[in-house]
Amino acid sequence: MSQTNWEKVKQNIDSGAPIPYDGLEDGPYDPNDDDAVDAFFYEATKIGPQERARGVASVRLDIADSVLEYFYAQDAEHFREHINEVLKQYVEEQTEKAAKPELAKAS
Repeated sequence: MSQTNWEKVKQNIDSGAPIPYDGLEDGPYDPNDDDAVDAFFYEATKIGPQERARGVASVRLDIADSVLEYFYAQDAEHFREHINEVLKQYVEEQTEKAAKPELAKAS
């Protein structure tokens, strides 16, 4: 729940008065200083692909409820990693079959 006094914020905006700021107790930057605001948000938004592990992409994937429930029941904390491991194993097996035509015929 927000502890912001939104009525006071609205009054400050309507009056055109600067936003009250009392050093670091009020936050990491002075909201009245445009350069400080820009610098803070420039640094704060530096997240993304460079933060992810190499070779891992974040995607949205529709999975059958029964499949998700199975993996979640096995390990709720790491179910995504388990799904990824099963998919990697499948890709490796299919790649091996493609490299050895006699394996592809056996399945």
